[in-house]
Amino acid sequence: MPNAVYDLITLEDPLPPFDRELWKEYMTSVLSADAWRTADCPRLIFNNPNQPEGVEDYVTRMVTRILLVYSECIHNEEKPCDLTESETTYCYYTIWPFLRLASAAVSGLKCDFSVGETGLRAMSDVRYNADGKIYIASSKLEILLLEASGAYGTNDLSRHTFDHIKGAFGCHGMLLKILTTYHGGDSSLMGDIRVFFVHASAKDQYIRLWSMRSVNEGEFISFERVMKVKVDPDHENVSGIHDVIEFFVHAKILLQRSCDALQALKRSHEEYVYKSKEYKEKHIPLNKLLKAKPVKPNKADHLKNIGELDPSSSLF
Repeated sequence: MPNAVYDLITLEDPLPPFDRELWKEYMTSVLSADAWRTADCPRLIFNNPNQPEGVEDYVTRMVTRILLVYSECIHNEEKPCDLTESETTYCYYTIWPFLRLASAAVSGLKCDFSVGETGLRAMSDVRYNADGKIYIASSKLEILLLEASGAYGTNDLSRHTFDHIKGAFGCHGMLLKILTTYHGGDSSLMGDIRVFFVHASAKDQYIRLWSMRSVNEGEFISFERVMKVKVDPDHENVSGIHDVIEFFVHAKILLQRSCDALQALKRSHEEYVYKSKEYKEKHIPLNKLLKAKPVKPNKADHLKNIGELDPSSSLF
């Protein structure tokens, strides 16, 4: 790849730090209490005088409800859920409720979760089934897809890498659908449009969030790993709970950025109707500007050959 290409790359804007110090007194009062991990914990979580003031409502909702999931399911004292039991169990008790919280904090978003049966509307020419997706309720445009490569703790590098390639292919389909829908928009807005891939790994216990967007008005596509986190079943790992909270609060912020950029592109597309005939003749539809395309995954042909790959942030 020419070195000049790297000068065109811009990474995601830095995410605001999650103020753990602000939540220290509240988190300590919950996690060190005798009621933590028991049936009495909800009262402690939701009716706690140590909740910090001046915090945005969505952050408080996310913090308290993530703690509830940990107390009642992941770290429950009497009967913790076994995340290693199946892919469905892993998704049902961790990834789905956490993603639902992030999407619920953004106006106009909806979720669809079903292991291996969540079809992408963006992929009209091929059948693509994910393990979950988040989409705009009004337009049905999808902006996030989920792939879980097995139950928690699955060690299958080939499956992990194949699902990574599959996720990139699905993200490209979502991005192309958005640009096709709002094809009359200003090309300068293309770089602000991003879609996301959440991947529950089969090479380690991490959940990774990737962001895809066009570079240089569609000449390239950036696929950037923005962050990763581990949902640790070990109830002694208190720091891991903080990490999960921060990850999904940041996921909400990224979803909000995506929605805001989509709204701007939609407004630009709507203004296209009033442009002159000369302008429309010169205007190239945004979907036609998207030149790069990822490899279409095929298990029969590719799975046996990709076990040694280890995905990292990429440009193609």
